Amino acid sequence: MVCKHCGRTIAEDSNFCTYCGTQTQLQGVSPNGGSQHTSKNQYLKHGKNIGASYLNFFLETLRGPVAMAEKADEKHFINGLITIILFSFIFPLGFYTILRANAPFGKYLPFVEFVFYPFFYFLVFFACLLAVIYLFSQRMNEQGTFQSVIARFGSLLLIPLVLNIVSVLLAMVNVITFTLFLLIFSLVSILICIPLTIYSYKKDKKSDLDVYYAVLISYIVVFILIYIFGESFMLGMVEDFDFTESSRSSRW
Repeated sequence: MVCKHCGRTIAEDSNFCTYCGTQTQLQGVSPNGGSQHTSKNQYLKHGKNIGASYLNFFLETLRGPVAMAEKADEKHFINGLITIILFSFIFPLGFYTILRANAPFGKYLPFVEFVFYPFFYFLVFFACLLAVIYLFSQRMNEQGTFQSVIARFGSLLLIPLVLNIVSVLLAMVNVITFTLFLLIFSLVSILICIPLTIYSYKKDKKSDLDVYYAVLISYIVVFILIYIFGESFMLGMVEDFDFTESSRSSRW
C-alpha cells in the first residue's frame, strides 16, 4: 500500500504511515460502545508509528544531514519538531547533571529551575529564530512553509542533539571536561544550522535576496535573543544559587 500523503510504500494492514504518521484507514465504531477502547488503541498505534517514523528519520539524517534538510518538507514537520524539543530539554539536562555531580551545592539544585525553565527558554528562542528564517524563506521561495522550515532546521539540528545525548551519558560517568566541550560545541552548532537552512531555500528558486545578508540578519536576531533570554535566565540562576546556598546553610 502507498501512503497518500508522502507516497512511500507501507504494509497493507497499516492504519498509519510509518514514515510520516498520517492515518491511512478509517477506524470503525463498534455498535456495543467499544469506540473509546478503539480510540485508545488508535492513539497508541499512532504513537508507535510516530516513533518508527522518527527512527527512520533519525537514521537517514545521520547519513546525510544536509541532503535530508534539502529535501525535507511538511511531511517531516513532526520529526523536525521532535528534534527541536529533545534538544531544548537534553541540553539543560546535561549542564544540570554536571552541576549536580560536581558543584558544592549540587545535590540541592532544583530540577525545575535548572532544567524546565531553560527548556522553556530554548523553545521560545527557537520559535523566534524559526520565524525569522521563515520570513527569509518566503522571500526566497514563496512555496516555503513554516512547517518545512521546522523540518529542515530540525534535520540539521539532529547532529547537535546527538552530541547532547552523548554529553549527558558522559556526565553520568563524571567525564566533565569532554562533556562541557560537547555541550558548548552543540550550542555553537546552531550557528551552522541557520545558514544551511536558509541556503536550502535559495537553491530551490532564484531570489534577489542574497544569502549573506539573510544569514547576517539572522545572526543579529540570534544575539539579540541570547541577550534577552540569557540575561533573564542568568538572573534566575543567581537567585536559585542564593536560595540553594541559604537552604544548605539553614540545614547546617
